[in-house]
Amino acid sequence: MAVFIDEHFFYDTNKKLFATSVNGGAYAIDKMLYQNLTRTREKLNVIIINNEAILSAILEILLQKTKAAV
Repeated sequence: MAVFIDEHFFYDTNKKLFATSVNGGAYAIDKMLYQNLTRTREKLNVIIINNEAILSAILEILLQKTKAAV
């Protein structure tokens, strides 16, 4: 499964992930992301487009997990 995270996603001041609606859409894309992540059974590909802040946050989380595993 692949999920896309673009410029509509952001962390608030409490480090909670949110997303702005796309063109006034009816779907909450942050909720759709959560749904896709929790339904993944095997491999997950995360594709980040035009969002360096989210990329940095994800890399930081992965580095912390790597250090904890060592």
